[in-house]
Amino acid sequence: MAEEFHLSAQYISQLFKNEIGVNFLEYLTNIRMERAKKLLISSPLPIAEVSAQAGYGDYRVFSKVFKRAEGVTPSQFRRDFLEGGR
Repeated sequence: MAEEFHLSAQYISQLFKNEIGVNFLEYLTNIRMERAKKLLISSPLPIAEVSAQAGYGDYRVFSKVFKRAEGVTPSQFRRDFLEGGR
């Protein structure tokens, strides 16, 4: 995005923080997590495929980010939803 607009990444992140309340990486991560949660509860896709469709190239990184954001692993999130826990 910084290259596209010929601005520094730090400047863009600061603009996001000022206007939206979070920096660009947090914003992107939130969007990715929402996409992942929708896929986890609405499809039988393997976690690796959910990871890819949410924008992560490595499902292990995705799993760590997901657990940090949601407090549970993607598999547990899906299981909890299917059992009516979420």
